[in-house]
Amino acid sequence: MKEALKGLTEWPLRGFNRVFLCTYYALMRKRYQLEPVENLQRMRLLVLAPHVDDEVIGCGGYLSFLARQDNVIRCIYTTDGAASIHPVMSRREIARAREREGREVASFYGFEPPVFLGEEDGKLSVEPPTVQKIRPFIESFAPDAVFLPCFLDGHRDHVATAGIGLQAMSRAGFPGDFPLYLYAVNSPLTYYTANRFFALREEWEIKKQALELFQSQTLPFEVFLTLDSCRKNALSRSQRRGAKGAEFYSFSTLSEYYRVFALYGPEMYRNYQQISSPHNLVRHFFSGWPLKKEAGEHFRE
Repeated sequence: MKEALKGLTEWPLRGFNRVFLCTYYALMRKRYQLEPVENLQRMRLLVLAPHVDDEVIGCGGYLSFLARQDNVIRCIYTTDGAASIHPVMSRREIARAREREGREVASFYGFEPPVFLGEEDGKLSVEPPTVQKIRPFIESFAPDAVFLPCFLDGHRDHVATAGIGLQAMSRAGFPGDFPLYLYAVNSPLTYYTANRFFALREEWEIKKQALELFQSQTLPFEVFLTLDSCRKNALSRSQRRGAKGAEFYSFSTLSEYYRVFALYGPEMYRNYQQISSPHNLVRHFFSGWPLKKEAGEHFRE
């Protein structure tokens, strides 16, 4: 009965979500005041992702653009992704499928072969052994900039991946002014925390095609594309011209994010609820908003 009711309400909810969020972003346009992302060229860019597919959900559009600018890009996946919900596949089968899909994504975009740390999905922690495990991969790649999942998120693995990356880079001696991008997965960057945007034009279709590679993931990606589509309304008329959507980022430095992460710690994910379907999109969109405001104020200190 519950599933039947969900099915009946899904399409009306999709329409409501779109109207609500497009209106919200349009009304909040003056508050966002985002700058365009940097046009990085001929650089080495590293993406840390908790699970295969998070990198495409969070920054798949920008990465497709960067891959065409003579940048060398590599993804490091911290978990095996085996906790994904699937009606038939075992955890081992899911983990193998996720690794295969990660390699397919790299081939699709033209990235370097990915690295799979293989930590248990859903159990990731910011512990010294994991920090030491990832550190040599970061050092050997020698990135010029790094993308991390935003630690103001409702998933334990997302927050832990950010913390592991920050600690590994700090211990490896990366300078305090090293550039970092935080990307959102299933908890949005608000106008307190976002400061960059990337307008999705031809990248919109590329991102959609990339998401189709993740056949082991049964949760719908439509909800994330809805967010992308509605976000463009936070941009000025000239910024959104020809855009089908937008991705938001928080851009700052290693010392800045390390300091803010230390203030709140790896358990901050408990303050947020994940967006995962049209049924919880609007409700979970605003979860943990006061903490995002507080953290955003620390970003600007």
